[in-house]
Amino acid sequence: MVRDVTRDDRDWAREALVGEWAPTTNNNIAAIAFYQRLGMDLRALHRHAFLASRELKPTIPVRDAAGVPICHELEFELLLEA
Repeated sequence: MVRDVTRDDRDWAREALVGEWAPTTNNNIAAIAFYQRLGMDLRALHRHAFLASRELKPTIPVRDAAGVPICHELEFELLLEA
């Protein structure tokens, strides 16, 4: 069942995200694994999408903590059974 996060869920959600997304780096490997564990599939690769994103949010870094350029965005989808 999918539902909105409530106040009671916030601590759990924060811990789950921090634990799964490895906040000490800006590496998407952990995030991709998290999406795949949820049953999501890669839908699209948006090349150079961060150029437009940085116009809206200039604080997005150009490189991650390991020095890898942050350029593209991945789009995932979860297909629900009808």
